[in-house]
Amino acid sequence: MPVLITVAALLLLWGFIVWDRRKPSQKMSRHEIEKGWSAKPLLKWPLLLALSLVFLMLGTIEWLDPSLPPFTGKLSVIVSIAHTSFGAHGPAYVYFCVGVMLLVLAFVLWQRKERQEP
Repeated sequence: MPVLITVAALLLLWGFIVWDRRKPSQKMSRHEIEKGWSAKPLLKWPLLLALSLVFLMLGTIEWLDPSLPPFTGKLSVIVSIAHTSFGAHGPAYVYFCVGVMLLVLAFVLWQRKERQEP
């Protein structure tokens, strides 16, 4: 199974490279070259959407196959508090709550961006 996931990730990377090379390059004016290049402002809602999907997937994995104490790692304190407070599915509840909060925040930022554009 790990080999299949690795092959799928490499195929997705190859597809992205092919897609990215077909995009026409943007010409820079003389003023932009002399003044210097500045990056476009970063859109935050796609990143929050991806992070929320990661937390929702973590919650799903934790719900289907709950972890048992003793917990190790950087989140061990939070996971152990959730486990003692809410039972075996406590960490899944925490992951689901964080995922939903990030999803709502991404939706709010997306709506704000849509209102600003004409």
